[in-house]
Parts: sequence; C-alpha cells; structure tokens
Amino acid sequence: MGGLARRATLIEQTRDSVEGALLVVDSGNTLMGDPLSLRSDGRVIVEAMNAMGYDALGVGTGELMKGPEVLRQRVSEATFPVLSANMVDSASGEPVLEPYAIIERGGVRFGVIGITDNAALQGLESSWPDVTILDAKETLSGYIAEIDPQVDVVVVLARMGSPDAASLAYGVPGIEVIVGGNERYVLTEAQTTGDTVFVQAGYDGEWLGRLDLARDGEAYSLSQYQILYMRPDVPNNAEMADLVQRYYRQYPE
Repeated sequence: MGGLARRATLIEQTRDSVEGALLVVDSGNTLMGDPLSLRSDGRVIVEAMNAMGYDALGVGTGELMKGPEVLRQRVSEATFPVLSANMVDSASGEPVLEPYAIIERGGVRFGVIGITDNAALQGLESSWPDVTILDAKETLSGYIAEIDPQVDVVVVLARMGSPDAASLAYGVPGIEVIVGGNERYVLTEAQTTGDTVFVQAGYDGEWLGRLDLARDGEAYSLSQYQILYMRPDVPNNAEMADLVQRYYRQYPE
C-alpha cells in the first residue's frame, strides 16, 4: 500500500477527471516519519509534494520533531503554505506559521485554516520552548470571522484525533470541510454535522481521500466521498519514482 510514486499517479488521474475546482491538501504529521524522510529532514517529502502540486499542509508532530530551524527551511522550500493558526509565540501571541491561506481555484475561493493538536509538542518542549498551542475552537472562531467575507468554502486542516476534530463542527459555525488526521484508521464514509463535512484518509500516506462538494446557491455540501487505494495495481509515476531513488542515493542508510 501507498508510496509517493503511486500517490502521484492517483493525484494526476484525479486532476484529469475533475472539471471544476480542485484542491490537494494534507492535515499534517507528514514531513518526517519514515527513515528516508527523517534522514533528509523532510526534504524528500517537500520536494515530492511540490511536484504533486499540493495546495496546503497542516502541522503535526511530524513537522515539528526536528525543531524550528529545520521547519523554517522546509517551509521556505515549499511551494504550498504550511499552516497552523493556533501554534503561537508565547510572548507575542502571534502565529509561528501562516494561520490560513485563501486559494482561488476555478472561480471558487477557499479559505484553508490549519489547526494543530494540543499534544503535538509533547516530548518536544525543549526544541520549542517559546511556543504555545492555543484552544482550537476559540482560535478558529476568530479566523473564520476574519476570512468569511472573503471566501466561499472554509476548509480546516485539523491535525487532531477525530473526536476532537469532529467536535469543531459542533462548536464552531461556518466550516464547510474538516480534514482530520492523527489516528491510524481510514474513514471510508464522510461524516456530516449540520453543514460541516468531516473526512479522514488514514495514515502514512497509504490512502487518498476524494471529497466532492456540490453547490446549491451560495452553499456547498457533500456530493460524494471515496477512498482511493494505492495498491500494487496503481502504476508508479516514473518521475516521482526517480525523485525517491535520487534521495535514497543522497541519504543512504
């Protein structure tokens, strides 16, 4: 299951099949985890995500484990925003990273907000001594009020357990989509709470989730959701396979 080269193939196939606006996002805990990404300090993942045309990345432990300087370097290399609205400087209260991004695609304005789990810095406090993770609901409410007049769809990249992420739909109005993570299971059906859709496509990059929204006047709601399985029958994208092999040569075991 999985693999960057298969993922690149499925993303390319999905792009070819979609006529409307398309976003490719990840809720986080992505840059470091497997041996190659750790040896390269996340460089292989950033270059691969750039090549696949990702639009945004949330922040979890995998983005934080090598400390602020390494993350700053990876953010500078990324062609997509790395987002966390509630990870702030303890003294100033200002976000350490971009809190949100407004992305216009196919005539649709998406407001994408990153939310980091309160436990993301557990065990990493010495590397991030001056950083605080704020309450997700309070933080989201403020940013949604700020961007709501500017966007058509609010997407929250919530790197937190599904009960906590799903609870955002109850406590914070104005969210159309929550992309969850931080748990080792695949949500094969989208969950809806009021006007909010919650999805979660597994872990370790072994699955992709495709969520289609339908427009009804000014509102957007769930049309369909499916898990895209990256089994051996999915061919490897040749360019991505070459990229990965280049990193194996550059960062041998």
